[in-house]
Amino acid sequence: MITQRRLPVDHFEVADRAKKNPGHWVVAGNYPSTLSAKSTAHRVPTGSRMPSYRPTAYGVFEARTELADDGTDLLIRFVPATTTAGSA
Repeated sequence: MITQRRLPVDHFEVADRAKKNPGHWVVAGNYPSTLSAKSTAHRVPTGSRMPSYRPTAYGVFEARTELADDGTDLLIRFVPATTTAGSA
């Protein structure tokens, strides 16, 4: 039996794609284990050990997982910061 090797996820590239498409989910990668995908998704909003997703004054990242035929997909989206009229 031959197993297909998965390429590592380039989270800086994923963060860049998400910033260019604010509010839209982008697929970061496919994980063979649901646990590893969910663990990664849990770290995204704070950027814990993942500097590409650290919150900034410009917005934050959100993450979710979806079961796929070949594992679990990690999806990322960038949510821009909102400003209100009259705020300093």
